[in-house]
Parts: sequence; structure tokens; C-alpha cells
Amino acid sequence: MSFDVALGMDEASLSQVLASLFKRPSLKARLFTGSEQIDAAGVKATVSFELEAPPMVRLSAPNAEQWKRAIKADGNPAQPVENAMIVNIPKLKLTRPDEQGRGQEGVVSVDAIVTVSLQNNSLSYNALAIIIDLSGAKPLDQIIYKKIVIPRALKAVDGALGQPHIPDISFRGLNFGTIRLAVGEGRIVGIANLANKPPVDPQPFSALPNEPFFILLSREAVQIACQSGTADLVGKSAGKSGSENLGVGKATYQGNVRLDAISVQVANDPTVVNASIAVSASASAGISVIDTIVDGVKKGAGAVADAGKTAGNAIADAGKTAGNAIADTGKKAASAVASAFHGY
Repeated sequence: MSFDVALGMDEASLSQVLASLFKRPSLKARLFTGSEQIDAAGVKATVSFELEAPPMVRLSAPNAEQWKRAIKADGNPAQPVENAMIVNIPKLKLTRPDEQGRGQEGVVSVDAIVTVSLQNNSLSYNALAIIIDLSGAKPLDQIIYKKIVIPRALKAVDGALGQPHIPDISFRGLNFGTIRLAVGEGRIVGIANLANKPPVDPQPFSALPNEPFFILLSREAVQIACQSGTADLVGKSAGKSGSENLGVGKATYQGNVRLDAISVQVANDPTVVNASIAVSASASAGISVIDTIVDGVKKGAGAVADAGKTAGNAIADAGKTAGNAIADTGKKAASAVASAFHGY
């Protein structure tokens, strides 16, 4: 492919996002309902509006006839621009007065022209105009639409599209150049090259996946992202140590492994990544019986002291007996130590 990154979303996915927002009571009340006072053409009354169905996105450019009927929020006609799409408001409920000030209620469907651009490499939407023909409308209706319906409908579309629904996608270690945006054929797509390359050329929609949402990366981009993502692993180490009581002694052990180098290679198929690593390891182990003998002597001495406290006058006899026992034990302990270290 002749680009390093491409991201795309289809109109059905974008419409589903708007539908989910429409189901939230707080957002619906804030974005899709409201009322305003009007004092014009001898009529003073309230105009209220409510969206009864969520907006629907059509990712296709407005045609020449639609641009001719496009009216902006200030009441002036809109001029054709690139990267424009249409957002349909299928059911807009209006309660408005007639020339005699009597309330009338009805449901209309209107289309908004929305432009898409990039601000700091993030998608930005602007509800530019409402497609409507007011050439045959009565003076009061023209005022109601130009002063209230069109501005509030555009504000509702801006509010819905302004919610955070496009993922903020970044790739560690990758810097892209200017992103080229395209809207059409039911999709919105952004493509770019790596920052050290010339700007990307326009791509036909037929060269891109027709999926609800997709991200494509070139083999070179995947290679950079993988290498950058594994760089912090170099020098990392892990170890384990412990001991085990053997009855007549204690066995101790310790081991360490360190990652010295890692190399990542992306195959011709960018979905296959091979990695080679270099590690260094060290380990040690030992057996100790001295601690066990010392512990035994301490416990024996403590036992003699406790026995002396509780035996009273019998301590002399106990002392003689203990002395003989310790002498014998000392001989045996010496032999045990000699045997234990024989061959070390």
C-alpha cells in the first residue's frame, strides 16, 4: 500500500453512536429539546422543538441542488466546500404560532450539511447549513425558520457530533505527517505517511476496506512501533530466592535472569512478527547446618534455665545430669560437624 496509516469509519457506525447519545436522558434534554420566544410580524409567542428520532449520518457529498438550498445559521446561503457530509434529522417536532398567534404542531424532516476537518490531527465537525427551500414560505414562517429552527437544528447536530465518540488512537514511536481526509461512498477516511516521507497521495475508496471501522498500518510502521514498544524491556531483570529447612540443616537458593537485548522483525506479512532475545542468567545454592546446631544449643540452655527455676533444690542434681549430657552431646555434635563438612 502507498501509505503508512489509514483509519476509517462507515456511516452506519457513526449513526449508531448518535443513536446511543440520543438514548441518554440528560443529553437528549440538553441537545435535542428547547424553546424560544418570538416577537415578529405582529405575533408574540413561544416556539418549541424536540427531536423525536436520532440524527442519521450520510457520508456522501451534497449535490449541486442541495447546495443551492443550503442556509446557514445567520440566514445567508452556504457555499460548497470539500469534505462535507449530510446529517438527516428525520423527526423534528415543532410547536409554533400561525399569523393569528394560534399554536400549531407538526413534525418535519430536515437535512444538515456538516463539514469535516482536522484540528491537531483530531476530527472536527461543523454543522454548516440546513437544506431547505423557503422561497414559498410565508413571512412569519421564514422568520421562525431563519431565527429559530435553522440555528437550533445546527446547534443540536454540532452538539451530537461534538461528543467524544472517535477513539483517540496513537502508536508509540510513530510520528505521522499531514493527514489527508476524505468523505464519500458511505465512509470517512484519514490517511497519512510517516513524518519523514512526502505527503500521502489521494487514495481511491476502492483501495480501502469497506468495514464499519478499520485501522491499517504499513510494514515499516509496524516495525517501528514494535521496536519502540519493546525498547524499555532491555535491561529488565527478574529473580527468585528462598530457603528450605532439611531438619539437620538449611538449603538456600537464588537465581536471576536479565534481558540483555531484543530484536523484532516484521515479516512480509505485517501480521507476523518475529522476535529474538539475548538473556544472561546466574544461580547459586548452599547448605548450612551451623544455624541449626546453634539454635539447638540455645533451646537446650533455655530449657535448663527454665528447669532450674522450677526445680528449686533439685538444681544441683539436675546440673550434674545436664553437665554430663551436654558433654556427651558436645562430643556427638563435634563428630556431626566433622561429618557434615567432610568433603567440602
